[in-house]
Amino acid sequence: MKKIFAIIMTICLMTTALCVSALPVSAGGDFKLVVCGQGYDGRYWLVNTYDDFETGWNETVYYATHLDEAWDNCNYYYETEEERAEVEGLTRILVEVCLDWNADSNGSFGKGIGFKDGAIFVPERAKMDMNLCRQTISNGNAGKNAIHIDAGAQVNIYSGTVVGGIYVNPHADARINVYTDSNSSSTYTASILGEGSLPMLVSMLTLIVSCVSVSLTVHYNKKKAAPVAANNAETEE
Repeated sequence: MKKIFAIIMTICLMTTALCVSALPVSAGGDFKLVVCGQGYDGRYWLVNTYDDFETGWNETVYYATHLDEAWDNCNYYYETEEERAEVEGLTRILVEVCLDWNADSNGSFGKGIGFKDGAIFVPERAKMDMNLCRQTISNGNAGKNAIHIDAGAQVNIYSGTVVGGIYVNPHADARINVYTDSNSSSTYTASILGEGSLPMLVSMLTLIVSCVSVSLTVHYNKKKAAPVAANNAETEE
């Protein structure tokens, strides 16, 4: 039983570790959004920081659909022109949400190319990772989506909480691993991974039950094999 308990605890710890984001916030201060670009060399290059959600998200969406311009806007710090040339540009955008983001009393997060009917919009051709950094995106207006992901978008959203609906077009390449307290009927749940705490708990319990079942089966087979071996020994005598 001690071995079984140890196995269960190991699985729980591994599952918890997988749920924690590996990417830290890129910049400190009171920034609301920090936008970086992932280069072909695998490194992250700072594009810009924003202290206003609406302006920052509109520019983030633009950069996520115009990676060449995002690369031109990157801050290279101490990199030489030769080192910059070796990177050959960006593959996608990483945006980090550094503070809680709440919609206004009308359920709107903003206006512009980064918003659709007031929801945070990820348009077609956008290539981005959205790290919520354990913050909350909240739309308290019932019946309105907090996030709208369009067809053709490539987006990963993780490590935080979304209050309100998440609409994902069936033709979007979306991987979403966030806690949610509600989702509108239009949410494409097949593309949502780890939605809420209940599915995560079910997954953990499933793993634990499977592990216990295998352990008990092995233990039972060992006990069953022992008398057989003894009987064989007596027959040989």
